[in-house]
Amino acid sequence: MKKRMFVLLLVLVLLLTGCGASSITLDLSGVKTDPERFVWGSVSVVNGTLLDVSLGDVGLFYPKENLLYYYDLESRQEYVLCGRANCMHNSTKCEAYFASDALGNGVGNVAQIDEYLYCTYCGSGTSELALIRIDLRDGTRKTVASFSTANSVSASDDQNTFFAESFRQVDYCNGWAWFELQMGQRYRTDGSALYFKQITGVNLETGEVVALNGCDDWTWSLDHICPERIYFSRRRDAVDQVTEAEYFEQFGDGPAEIDGMHFESYFEYWCWHCNETPDQYELYVYTIGTGETKQLWSGETIYVYSGQVTQTDVYGEFEGRALMQEFWADEDGNYDENHTAYYLLDMETGEREYIDELLNGHVLALTNNMGHAPTWVLPDGTFLHMRNVEDGTCDIYAYNFNTGEERFLFNDDPNITFRIYGAYNGGHFGKHCDHQSDMTFYWISKEDFYAGNLEAMIQYDL
Repeated sequence: MKKRMFVLLLVLVLLLTGCGASSITLDLSGVKTDPERFVWGSVSVVNGTLLDVSLGDVGLFYPKENLLYYYDLESRQEYVLCGRANCMHNSTKCEAYFASDALGNGVGNVAQIDEYLYCTYCGSGTSELALIRIDLRDGTRKTVASFSTANSVSASDDQNTFFAESFRQVDYCNGWAWFELQMGQRYRTDGSALYFKQITGVNLETGEVVALNGCDDWTWSLDHICPERIYFSRRRDAVDQVTEAEYFEQFGDGPAEIDGMHFESYFEYWCWHCNETPDQYELYVYTIGTGETKQLWSGETIYVYSGQVTQTDVYGEFEGRALMQEFWADEDGNYDENHTAYYLLDMETGEREYIDELLNGHVLALTNNMGHAPTWVLPDGTFLHMRNVEDGTCDIYAYNFNTGEERFLFNDDPNITFRIYGAYNGGHFGKHCDHQSDMTFYWISKEDFYAGNLEAMIQYDL
């Protein structure tokens, strides 16, 4: 890999610990994360199983088996983020250690932003979910924001009060952390407690918390994170669904006739309802600087291929306008996944500028599978997309919004050989289609990627 184009003020102190693992004191003084850059948080699951890594400015960061780790892409070495000599890394005395809670969960959503490491944590017996900032020079931790959990609720508290149950995926951009916070009321014996996903933002500098929605009969989703704006949506049934209790009360566990249709079981009815009946769908944009929320689209989902999808989605921004994709119907009113259009939306005037070169193309996603979507328009105005070919392959293209020109790059496997996660050291960091479920990652220069020289990928095995 090419040498870094910037100078890092790093103090790397390698220690041989009692358990034989290398550890490191990482000094990030002077490191500045590009505010335009989307950074996803790395998460682990029960029993410390590693799901992903977060791409920082100086390497990879992730939690594993109660510890914080760093992987140096230059040396291809893994380190525990602890600077204590002879540390066993098995207690709270360790700078990298986080104890598991009662469910086996530990630290999550780890990411390096500027001079600090950020993560989420809910320790065993605590009454708060916390977003934490860590200074890796000495391991000191500071709570940026916290959310009360069920452990803080007493029998005398109002049962209508909501508490935080868990963080969903946390992603970072332009000094903010954004995530869906699972909220719920205290358990009630009659089963009437309510639950919802709260789209939440936290200012990493001030600790300010922004909640974009409350509890209602909609399902809310955080869709797209841009430096200055957040795109989110909500859905609910357009046709009321018969509940499982209602089904069994009327039909037992046998066949049923509902809306003139025959179903052998509730599961068969449920699948039909999910795939065949539309949802109400609304898309919104939130402007961080002003606190204003505006609706961009409202309507019903459409049937495409094998289920209900939204007719319009947002895929990023260019010069303050939203890049939108929409499905177009054929002359019979049917929708096809290969009949799509893209346009730039002026969110103030509602004016649309359709882009002929992107007709019937598909976005080449620039994100990991765990995170929310960043803007897919690269800083130089490039938008990567693909078109299916009759022989079962696909062609990869680059469209430049500044020049209005489309460029063919190369023909590829339909599974997309190299899936881009983010930019690093003048190239792309990501995954190979044969290694989507393991901890193998790759880097490729932009020159080699644009030339279709995918054999030049450099492999990292964590």
